[in-house]
Amino acid sequence: MNMHDRDIIPIQRLTGELAAQLVAAPVLAKLPASVPTVAYRAPAATDDKRWRTHTIGGRGYRIAQPVTFTPYASAKPCSARCRFCSESLVEKASAKPSSSLRPGGAYFENLRAALCELAGLPISYSLSGLETTDDPAWMQQMLDALQRHAASSPVNDRVLYTNGSGLAHAAHGMALIERLAAFSLDWVELSRHHHREDINQSIMRFRPGVEVRQQERFASMLQRLGGRIPVKLVCIVQAGGVATAGDVLDYLGWARGLGVEAVIFREFSQLDDSYRDNVTSRYIAATRIPMAGLLEQCLNQPGFAGQFGFEQVTEGYYFWNLIGRYRGMRVTFEASDYALMHRQHGSGNGAQAGIPRQRQSMRRLESRAAHSVFVRPRGGTDWITIAGCCCKSRRQGTACRQTWPPATPSARATAAGSSRCVPSSASSALKADCCSIPSAVSAPP
Repeated sequence: MNMHDRDIIPIQRLTGELAAQLVAAPVLAKLPASVPTVAYRAPAATDDKRWRTHTIGGRGYRIAQPVTFTPYASAKPCSARCRFCSESLVEKASAKPSSSLRPGGAYFENLRAALCELAGLPISYSLSGLETTDDPAWMQQMLDALQRHAASSPVNDRVLYTNGSGLAHAAHGMALIERLAAFSLDWVELSRHHHREDINQSIMRFRPGVEVRQQERFASMLQRLGGRIPVKLVCIVQAGGVATAGDVLDYLGWARGLGVEAVIFREFSQLDDSYRDNVTSRYIAATRIPMAGLLEQCLNQPGFAGQFGFEQVTEGYYFWNLIGRYRGMRVTFEASDYALMHRQHGSGNGAQAGIPRQRQSMRRLESRAAHSVFVRPRGGTDWITIAGCCCKSRRQGTACRQTWPPATPSARATAAGSSRCVPSSASSALKADCCSIPSAVSAPP
């Protein structure tokens, strides 16, 4: 019987003393009722049940559980051009956004080799990037590789993050849904950022001819998908979209009418000064709706407060969420802070021995473009590169663009003198044999 991430994460009764120590403490203090439980996504350093020792690239590591593996989907430009897309952010240390990456010819060879390195380590699959379903052939190859790995190595949860474009396609949408069901997908997080088609389009900006833009096509796709795989609707709250308690109630009413059983409302991640000023960062700053304030508005609405039952608060090392039940639906309110994440990355926790954590419980092993697969487990700070890369990468907005060794003498000297990159002695040529994969430890930025 397979484990799931929920079987690993401890849940405790929430006392006043514990509540005061949480990231969400200011929010919890204002709630009209107590929250019964707290789930700890990040493990304590002393929690031996949440740490595993595993060898990657010939080197042993202590890895936090649960850990998520993400094959980064970037085979073609995304079918949507969401105004807030994190893949369009650019860190100051990076030259291009992640949205510009495309996989090279060795992508699937590298993916299979990276998975081979992880044999025996319990992982979960997180299928995301730009838009996984935009290229059916690429997606099929990816699922085949992941399924072969899962046949001989433990895999906990399997989750797809999608705008639904490929799943709503008239020609191949149903075939993709059936393939995902056969893959034993646990659930789909489906983005729809407003309950009105015109407003949603002003936010997501689907390209011409993308069928899921149309409300009718979205609803019919959702019905087919929900009949095969559990679905959670995801709405990023923002000015001009879902921004008030009334908007939240309208969205929930619309979702309930479609038969949806779970909805997630998310705030834009708080950014720090490590990101460049660009059109995406300016949009995020101008349209941010603080989740704490929106939740307070909702709880002041008798129509919501009287039917919303608190269930759980989740404590992440740089995020929180509050989960409850509303008219039979599981509703989540969530916020995160990248400044806090970066401070944790610089804390030294897990350096040398451990690999710890990133976004919303999703510590990722990332297959980036042509060359790079990164370990980012849930609960710590270091990253491990297991597919021939010598530079750092982060899910939100940056990506690896170098391989080891660098092509020129000057580049080699720069990399060798950098505290961020520690090349292994192995060759950078990635081969099918797992043992030949080079590894490097990238210090957290």
